[in-house]
Amino acid sequence: NVRTKVVPMKVKEAIMRLTNMNKTVGDINQTVGLPKSTVWNIIKKKESTGELTNRKRTGRPGKTSAPDDRRILSIIKKSPQTPARQIRHTLRESGVHLSMTTVRRTS
Repeated sequence: NVRTKVVPMKVKEAIMRLTNMNKTVGDINQTVGLPKSTVWNIIKKKESTGELTNRKRTGRPGKTSAPDDRRILSIIKKSPQTPARQIRHTLRESGVHLSMTTVRRTS
């Protein structure tokens, strides 16, 4: 399962500005530091759909919220040797019920 890096909107807009200035894909890729294929795909997407935004991702929503993730990471940062079972117990006391696997995946 390969995770791809999301290209920030500012970079996509910069790519389109450079394209409008008649820069080549090779010039743009060196300027923004992305592979030629990525630059090419962004340009083609803009031409075909007229938009640069990403589509909504499919899949099951995450069990933890951003604050839950931050809390887990802060517990780990304070004491890196804390077992997942203990982190799960701490979260359960505050009403967040997670499996051991979810706690491990978040850390």
